[in-house]
Amino acid sequence: TVDAPKPVKDMKISWNKSDSTYTAKWSTTEHVVLYSSKKKINIPGSMVPMEDITSWMTEIKPIMEYPDGVRFALPDGAVQYIYPVIKRGKVGIRGTETLVANLKPFRDVECTLSNKDCIITMGWPNDAVEAKLVISNDSDASAEIKTIRYEEYMEDKEIRIPMGKARKKCINIFAIYMLSNQMRPSRGIAIEVNSGDSRKVRYNMKKER
Repeated sequence: TVDAPKPVKDMKISWNKSDSTYTAKWSTTEHVVLYSSKKKINIPGSMVPMEDITSWMTEIKPIMEYPDGVRFALPDGAVQYIYPVIKRGKVGIRGTETLVANLKPFRDVECTLSNKDCIITMGWPNDAVEAKLVISNDSDASAEIKTIRYEEYMEDKEIRIPMGKARKKCINIFAIYMLSNQMRPSRGIAIEVNSGDSRKVRYNMKKER
């Protein structure tokens, strides 16, 4: 007879911007082990022999463990299904999986100014279908969203952003991928663009006590 706890169905996984790791959290007090697979595995029932789990999936070694979760890392470019498993002897209680996509961002992003336009060039990662740019300037809290498809970028090998009257623009660039019929973004690359306008200030100084 196996003392079967309830499977984990409320796992939440978040990305940690500071070090590009992930944190998984759940509400159970049972000890949970995470397993990963590159594809979704259809397993009937929640009680699965550990022999099957270890043959189909790879155990994730946590960087840090918490009472209600773990912190872990995934290789760059990985797309993984993460399964929470509670071990009970020779069987594991499989919980609800979560898709985690550590998608490659744009590389070698360069920005130059030409006739009041910001010219952006970058290395386009494999399999990315679009570039999403979120553009804001120093005088307006609202943001403009610009989407460029791969085919459009390859025509000119650049993206042109008019500066207008803005002295500075902040641009966040995301690589967009199509995964399981859903558009998913990579982590963003942020750049600041200054218009290059400057003014000379003439002043006098005098020494006083």
